[in-house]
Amino acid sequence: MNSLSVPMSRRDQILISIFIATYFFCVGINICGNCPLKTYVRQFTQSIELFCGIEQSWNMFCPNPRDYSFHPYAIITFQDGSTALYEFPRPDKMNQLEETLRERVRKAFYDNMPWDDYSVFRPTLARHIARCFANPKNPPTQVSMCYNGYRVTLMENKMVPYGRPMRGAERKTFFVYQVSPEDFK
Repeated sequence: MNSLSVPMSRRDQILISIFIATYFFCVGINICGNCPLKTYVRQFTQSIELFCGIEQSWNMFCPNPRDYSFHPYAIITFQDGSTALYEFPRPDKMNQLEETLRERVRKAFYDNMPWDDYSVFRPTLARHIARCFANPKNPPTQVSMCYNGYRVTLMENKMVPYGRPMRGAERKTFFVYQVSPEDFK
């Protein structure tokens, strides 16, 4: 008898059905608008969503699109007290080809990093930035992630010239990481 013709056990059928139902439940929660139910359920399902790659932000297509335009950056503080500025990739400073090729990077820095849902990734990014600025004579001691921005309703009166830094009406430091010597190993 061919092993492919063996019927699936009842236990396997139930496990596969539970997996499929859980998957569609997570997708369904992801596509609904921001509401108390979604906030409550996502605390349990977010790790599953990230593992399966089904997390998604539908803000652009929903009745409440993002009302904030911002520009993220990092300030690196060194042992001697000096600072450096790291500017995350800015689409407005790229040509069309570069912007298209770096869209995934833009999504990570602009759509995910500043918001609390993705705060688990901030220490890893801060360590990466600290390593990029590593100097044995004057090592980084702190990485602060910040952004400047405007409420979209205010932008009509305060347009940002193309390719210039966005000096927003609002400045926010959303994460501070204290660099340790182990981060450079």
